[in-house]
Amino acid sequence: MKKLFIFSLALILLLSGCRKTETPQDTTETETVTIETSIETIRPRPLVAVSVPATKETETAEDGTILFHKTTQHIHLTMADSDVAEKVSLDFLNRIDEFSSHGEQIRQTAIAEFNNPDSEIPPYFPYEYGIRYEPKRIDQGILSFFGSEISYAGGIHPDYHCVSANYDLITGETLTLGSILTHENALPSLKALLLAQLNKLKDETQLFDSYKDTINRRFEGDESFDEDWFFTTTGLCFYFSPYEIGPYSSGSIIAEIPYEKLTGIIADEFFPAERELAEGSISITAYADAALSDETLIAELILDPEGESYILQTDKGVLDLTIQCDNYTVFAMQQLAPEDAVLVKVNPETTENLTVIYQSNGAPVSIPFP
Repeated sequence: MKKLFIFSLALILLLSGCRKTETPQDTTETETVTIETSIETIRPRPLVAVSVPATKETETAEDGTILFHKTTQHIHLTMADSDVAEKVSLDFLNRIDEFSSHGEQIRQTAIAEFNNPDSEIPPYFPYEYGIRYEPKRIDQGILSFFGSEISYAGGIHPDYHCVSANYDLITGETLTLGSILTHENALPSLKALLLAQLNKLKDETQLFDSYKDTINRRFEGDESFDEDWFFTTTGLCFYFSPYEIGPYSSGSIIAEIPYEKLTGIIADEFFPAERELAEGSISITAYADAALSDETLIAELILDPEGESYILQTDKGVLDLTIQCDNYTVFAMQQLAPEDAVLVKVNPETTENLTVIYQSNGAPVSIPFP
């Protein structure tokens, strides 16, 4: 990776018009040759960002009774390769549409139950359906989401199961477990690491006695781990929905295997690139007061198209910038450089629910929206 970066940097400097004086032909070994250079500002990495704001709908009866709530998402992916961005976005939206059909069934059930005079057990309105993905890792090569599908159609508690989606941002293809491994023979080593992590979790959460049998079935091919995983900035995570390896009270169970243990198991291109620490801070200003140039690259988070516009900028650069709304991550980017900005459009009522989180000097920083 370091060699590739050096080559790219040299090529950029050549194209950007670096100049130097020619060395005189009669230069001797004792002469000093002065070389003048003019280097333009270069972004450390191309801007890559993703926003996944929620879309909410409500079904209400004529008498005002709220029958049904539905929450889905849309996506906006900012990156240099527009073809890859479109390919990833279409796949993500197709996933949302497929899940939304489940929500439509619950909506129809809510309406039917409300209008059924012979219903022996009154329904517990409102019924609900929601699908929410949150970005867990985003960089020049990987975009990983993790989230949950939640449904409620009466009863003691809602049902939910975990979901994920993983993309190669070089090709736009979805990633499966098989596509990230060095070879098939890496599966036994990966299974051993996963079981070791789950053994540690047993001290913190309740697991069924048969959880090892479930893992063995998955790795032997009767079931599949192809999509039941996601990347973070620190490791590879496997997840389990309620009742898979633990009771409902244990919630979703996540076992993370750190990258340093995955050498030789996953291919080199799926390890995060090394990066320097950033030491900047973020300012949030009204769009009209922001200092933007024609060279500024802007990533967007549109929570309300008719809302007020704010600009997030940094003085020295920050890492792992996320924006949370109601405790959900709705925007993420690996790095915000001083030459770039983030545009947020939001209504005044929602700003109090927004939190900006980033890394500076190796520590997390959290600031509220103004």
